[in-house]
Formats: sequence, structure tokens, C-alpha cells
Amino acid sequence: WAKIAPTRFFTEEVFNLIAHGKVRAAIESHDPHVVVSVHPLVQNLALRVLHHSNCTVPPPYVTVVTDLGDAHPVWFHEEADACYVPTEHVRQLALDEGLKPEVVHQLGLPVRQDFWTSSLDKEALRRELGLQPEIPAVLIVSGGDGVVGLEKIAVKVADAITRTAAGQGQMVVVCGKNDKLREKLQRRIWTIHVIVTGYVSDMGNWMGACDCIVTKAGPGTIAEALIRGMPVILSSYLPGQEEGNVDFVVNNDVGVYKSNAKDIGQTVAKWFVDPELLGGMAQRARSLGRPESSRDIVRGIWKVMLREGVVQRDRIPLSERKLRYRVGSRLGRGRDFLWRYRARFLLLFLFIILAVFYISKILAPER
Repeated sequence: WAKIAPTRFFTEEVFNLIAHGKVRAAIESHDPHVVVSVHPLVQNLALRVLHHSNCTVPPPYVTVVTDLGDAHPVWFHEEADACYVPTEHVRQLALDEGLKPEVVHQLGLPVRQDFWTSSLDKEALRRELGLQPEIPAVLIVSGGDGVVGLEKIAVKVADAITRTAAGQGQMVVVCGKNDKLREKLQRRIWTIHVIVTGYVSDMGNWMGACDCIVTKAGPGTIAEALIRGMPVILSSYLPGQEEGNVDFVVNNDVGVYKSNAKDIGQTVAKWFVDPELLGGMAQRARSLGRPESSRDIVRGIWKVMLREGVVQRDRIPLSERKLRYRVGSRLGRGRDFLWRYRARFLLLFLFIILAVFYISKILAPER
């Protein structure tokens, strides 16, 4: 939808009509030194808000792309002062969308502070967390709110380790906030050593203690697993939004995609009985990890702020500043006109949709 120019234009206009006032009020109330976007749908809106905010030295605008393997075109806007991307493929997509090479910086995906430093020794972590120190471990992660099918995956993984790996494996199941599932799994009698927990705040330690991970294709979890050198089994993904993350994992040979619980269990058991295979994937994963990514991105944003002079600027209220963007630019007169007559354009847009709907009804053949 948004990859097609006309529909993308209408989407941006309607989004602007709905959210412009609230976003502008938020920016003016906080009077920021810099605006950082981590969502694909807000580039056009936020830059238009800055255009209308009467700025002499407005805050610079930077984008931090949080998709690993692919990125929608709406992530990229030519008026952004800087764009930080996690991979070479996404960097090329940004250039294809018209961003200048000096604006695009490949620094990795931002991760939580737990992953900025190396984890403790694996055996020491296992003892601390209640795991057996010399047996390989798989971490099954559901996300903060739990995930459908987690119980089935855990059962199949335990069965496969028991049969194929002669029980030489252990498992950690993180149920997130799904307390009902956590209690159910904790009551279950397992054939291998299993730790079942709810939401954890020290995921870096759990990843450091385990040898591989089963998770959905969220970019943050994948990036953190790579830092810890964990081969990844992706059990599901959001169509469109996370498909590229699956390709990234598979194409770099740091994991696989398996949607069937039985296949997931067999894959874990196969890795556990082949330390050379598991070790090679772990080494490749670690080489792709970027533990310094969060710091590097912050340093980059700070450099943009210094370059734009906003660190030293006087704190002049936004309402008293002049326009930053030149008249006639992409954010210039044309869209000023649309904003001024936004209500009329919204009504016209709705009228066109209704007209198309009724015409299609009239012209549709009777059955």
C-alpha cells in the first residue's frame, strides 16, 4: 500500500491531518535538542511538524532503523539529518530511496545495556542460574506477553533431546507475563532438566548461559542473541514487518526458520549432538553481533547535534523561531497549502472513497 506513490501520498496526508496537532504540541512542550525516530511511520509527519514550528535553529532530526533484513521505504526521508541502519542491505535500501551516503551510517541495532559488555563465563552463569554447568542448554523465549504454541514447542524440544541426544541437554523456558502458562509448565514432570520462569530483567545472563535460542523473528532479540553468539531458531514472524529478519538469519547461516514444534525440537537435538556444527554457527553469530551499537548511535547523534549547533544554542522557545526548511523544498509550499486546507482535503478524500465504492457496486454484475 505505502510503496505505491499515490496511496503513500494519501496515507501520509490523512496521518498528518489526524496527528499533526498532537505531535506539534508534544515537540513544542518539550523543546528538544534533537528528535530521534525509531518508527517507520513518523518520518514525514515529524518533519512536517518541525517545518511548521517556526524554528530558527530547530532540533535536528535523525532516524534509527530497527529492522535487520529489510526495511520499508517509509523509514527513509531525504530531509533527515542522519539515518542509522543495522546492516549493509538496509543501508543500500536507504541509498536507493535517495538518502545521501554521508547521511547513512551502518552502526548496528541498538540493544539493551545488559549486552554492552561481555557476559560472565558460561559455566559460572549456569551455576548462578540453577543450570547444570557442563550440559548444553536451549533458551525458549516467548516475549513479554507470552506466545501461542510455547507449551507445545517446549514439550517437543524436551522429547527430542531425550530421544536423539540421550537426554544430554537442558532447557530454559521464559513465559513472559503469561503466569498461567508458567505455573502449568512448572507443574509438569520433565524428562530433562528444565527451568521455567516468567518475565526476566536479566535476559543478557540467560542468553550468556545458553547455547541456542528459540524465538519469534523480532529484530531486538535476534541482535542480542548474535552478540551472545547464539544460533537462532525462529518459530514465527509477522508478515511483511519481520520477514526480512528471517532472511537475515537464514542467509547468514546463523540459524533456521522452523514453524513446526516437532521440527524445532529435532533441530535443537541435532545441534546438541553435533558440537562442531553448533560451534560454527555460534562463531558466525558472534561475528555479526554489534555490542557497541547503542553507544555508537548515541555518539553519532551527539556529533549531529554539535554540527547543527543545537548544544550551544540559546533556549529560544520554538514558537519564536523562524522556519528552518527552505520554501520550495519537499516540505515547502505544496504541503503548506495542504495543511492549511486539511479539513477540505480530508472530506474530499473520504468522498472519493465513497464514490468509488458506490460506483463499483453499481457496475458490479448481478448474481
